[in-house]
Amino acid sequence: MVKHLTDRMIREPSLFDAPYALLGCSFGAIAAFELARSLSTTGGRAPAALVVLACRSPQHVLPVGPFGGLDNDALAEKLHRDYGGMPDVLRENPELLRVFMPTVRADLEAMEAYTPPPEDSRLECQIHAIGGSADERVDRAVLEGWVRYGCEGSTARQIAGRHFMVRDDPASSLSAVLQALTPWLP
Repeated sequence: MVKHLTDRMIREPSLFDAPYALLGCSFGAIAAFELARSLSTTGGRAPAALVVLACRSPQHVLPVGPFGGLDNDALAEKLHRDYGGMPDVLRENPELLRVFMPTVRADLEAMEAYTPPPEDSRLECQIHAIGGSADERVDRAVLEGWVRYGCEGSTARQIAGRHFMVRDDPASSLSAVLQALTPWLP
């Protein structure tokens, strides 16, 4: 996925005409981090900032799975029970679950295969890590681990909320993201 995105972005040089930021939530933060690393080493321009939400820093990513042997219903229940991230509307609608689960499985396969970079890997941009103060999976210490991967000015902070703070309180989450990006906003 990262290679595909990198290749597509580099073929569109106008994407790099202005400062840009990457944003990722939960494991999407790791994908955004790896995309920033890839762009920096393959001829693209690094983002001005990387904002990560509700995600353990790369050196603290926990192993997950294996999930491959579970059917859709069992997988949805396990994700709901263990992570609280499977909305009832999906779990209660077999047709929606059938459509949605290939994407979930692909994400889980990527998570299972993830190998963190060396701890001395640093991006050429600031990283702003934002987590929920009631997130049991991403505590303050592992959130602060992100700072070592960014340049000077990188931050880690908590706001009210749980792991899925974006879903629980979208306005507060958006406000925190915009605050992190203030230096680049018009």
